[in-house]
Amino acid sequence: MIRLTSKQSGDLIQLTVSGHAGFGPYGHDLVCAAVSALTQSLEINVEGAESLARAGLSVVLMPYTKTNKALYKAYLNSMSKLAEQYPEHVKIDSVVTDWQR
Repeated sequence: MIRLTSKQSGDLIQLTVSGHAGFGPYGHDLVCAAVSALTQSLEINVEGAESLARAGLSVVLMPYTKTNKALYKAYLNSMSKLAEQYPEHVKIDSVVTDWQR
């Protein structure tokens, strides 16, 4: 199962995505591919992000900006839809929903 968590510390959000969906064979798992694409897109587009990525784990540390807040909300919305469609494969544990300065 893929798990998504985030926490706020001052002006920073730390987003952690870990695990494997187990929806299909390794390397051909469509749910893992969707989560990876969304997470990598966030990492690429967030301003001033620091990230760590390896098999089964992505950690993104992002500073507060209006653009980052909008990207983060869009990311959470997309991940929520995946979690609704694949509840046995994607779980959103605890996330910051109202990121403020």
